[in-house]
Amino acid sequence: MLSFDIQNILVLFVGSVGIIYGLIVRSGNKKNKANTWFFLFVLSVAFWSISMFFFRSAEGVSGSIFWAKILYLSATIIPACFLGFSYAFPEDEVFLKSRKNYLIFLPFIIIAIMSLLPEFLVKSINIIPNKEKEIIFNKPVYVLYSLYINIYFMLNYIVLIKKYFKYSGIIKTQLTYIITGTLISTLIGLVTNLLLPTFGIFALNWVGQVGLIVMLTTIFYAILKHRLFNIKIIAAEILTFIIWIAVLVQFILSKTAQEKFIGFGLLLFVTIFGIFLIRSVLKEVRAREEIEELAERLEFANLRLKQLDEAKSDFISIASHQLRTPLTAIKGYASMILEGSFGKVSARAHDATDKIFQSAQRLVLIIGDFLDISHIEQGTMTYEFTDFDMRELVKELADEFSATIEKSSDKAKILKISFEADEKENFSVNADRNKIRQVVSNLIDNSIKYTPKGFVKISLSKIPEFGKILLKIEDTGIGINSETMSALFKKFGRAKSLSSVYANGSGLGLYVAKEIISAHKGKIWAESDGEGKGSRFFVEMGVVGSLLV
Repeated sequence: MLSFDIQNILVLFVGSVGIIYGLIVRSGNKKNKANTWFFLFVLSVAFWSISMFFFRSAEGVSGSIFWAKILYLSATIIPACFLGFSYAFPEDEVFLKSRKNYLIFLPFIIIAIMSLLPEFLVKSINIIPNKEKEIIFNKPVYVLYSLYINIYFMLNYIVLIKKYFKYSGIIKTQLTYIITGTLISTLIGLVTNLLLPTFGIFALNWVGQVGLIVMLTTIFYAILKHRLFNIKIIAAEILTFIIWIAVLVQFILSKTAQEKFIGFGLLLFVTIFGIFLIRSVLKEVRAREEIEELAERLEFANLRLKQLDEAKSDFISIASHQLRTPLTAIKGYASMILEGSFGKVSARAHDATDKIFQSAQRLVLIIGDFLDISHIEQGTMTYEFTDFDMRELVKELADEFSATIEKSSDKAKILKISFEADEKENFSVNADRNKIRQVVSNLIDNSIKYTPKGFVKISLSKIPEFGKILLKIEDTGIGINSETMSALFKKFGRAKSLSSVYANGSGLGLYVAKEIISAHKGKIWAESDGEGKGSRFFVEMGVVGSLLV
């Protein structure tokens, strides 16, 4: 005969709530391993509570022994299911993929079998009228059983605590509630249902199941406040379930046919409404999860790209520094050979050495561009501002390029370089001389490369009304089409048309020039009437004493 005293009613209630709660969590996301393991954990706890109800209600020794075995069998399942949840939460794809990981459940299987064997764990039951039943254990087996329970729960909390320190944000908060709720409930159960029975105290064996209320309340709060196990789905299901039960009770208690008809219609409406509500929320949650997953992937990708970009910049900087020294040596020795420092060389050797010198010069410039790119991207580019004569600097470079052309190739016969600037005007600027020299040198060199014949005119003028000077480099080269123009000052911004004429360029020089001029609060741009019609490059900078500098 079933006993419905206050303790048994409470135990049965907790078990029933646990089953409903587990089913709700399971339905929230059936594909999620954490949801599945938590469902099994809660279900095993509910099974334990219901077994306690039947054990307390059983009459006779044989019935009591049977339910005592079921009680302790269900207790062995709890830490095993909890362990699966501990590994799976929030999401662990590695656990149980390997067969060897299943060995962790071997002690559970052994203990479960032991608990069911006749007179192995539970030897007998003492039934004393008006008192709690006393279970007579096989002491050595009971010690082994207790060790299993304690070790498994310790392993559970080790796994959860490690994850607590691993994760952050909402997951860390969720773990706080899970650890707190289950730990309190576990400690109560271990004391009232494992420790006290060792000393023959069975009066509080029902308290362990009641302690589950702490766990269920804590985790339910985590659901409501911190979206554990898909809060919206669970909330919708709970709301629908409560309303449905209320309407069902009203329908059952209806006395008249009219009330029953209205109650049935309302019950049908709530059922259909609940289904549509849950489906709608489920779609929303899945969409949100997809968006969150994409956002996480994007964040990870951005972080990875940032790391790769930093690694690239570091590599470029280190490599460029390492390459610059030997290239400078090659360039120096080639120059000494050309100048006759090692004696007279043949015409063929002179031409070959000149090509080595020019190639080394190009490589030095390219490496310099890479270093500048690295410094620009890392924000470590430094500038030393001083007052200097811009006219003197540009003239110096014009003379250098003229001399180089005259010495190196037949281009000197068909390409002329000229420089114009008003001798009376003051072209003093406050800037980093070396950086500005690099910009101007790059622009002149660029014009020479893409001008097979004709001229490269360099001029310097003043714009008094704006307090600025204007550098203009004009050539009769291949010109620039609209496609090339749009990419001209971008990193690696070389068009196919330019690559076919000069394939050795890095596509970095103009980008570096733009960054340098921008750092000087100036402007740089290019103009062209189209392919075959030459190009014009302009640099605008403030003069010394101008508010615009």
